[in-house]
Amino acid sequence: MQLGELATNRELCERLEQLGFPQNSSLACWVYVEDGPWVLVYRDRINYLEKQLKAKIVKIIAAPLEGELLDRIPFSIIVDVYGDKTSLMFHFVKMATNFYCASYVNATNYNDLYFLFKSKRPANALTRATIWLIENGHVKFDSEVE
Repeated sequence: MQLGELATNRELCERLEQLGFPQNSSLACWVYVEDGPWVLVYRDRINYLEKQLKAKIVKIIAAPLEGELLDRIPFSIIVDVYGDKTSLMFHFVKMATNFYCASYVNATNYNDLYFLFKSKRPANALTRATIWLIENGHVKFDSEVE
């Protein structure tokens, strides 16, 4: 697979950055080169890219891969559903329609689906779930040293 199929798209990465996602924690990143396009590269190739393009790198944004996101997503969370505390379990699957779905389902009744995030790319589905988890206080970041 190519890196573009494994990493999160730039728009979702920018949202993660706004929410405090550690920017030194991913193997891949989006790099904006002065007077050029955004480029998705492995982090260890940034210096090579800068030399090849003979241009200044203006911005670098973490582009987490599927496994890096799965490491951060809690297996279970407690949410308030109509005034009751409900335990939800994380579920991640590739559907027959070639969509990847990240979701939380009721821990005691798997038919109760509460949150669904889908995309044709697994990292994007997981990033949408991660964004929701951050916005709702289920995932926090201590520092850049993660």
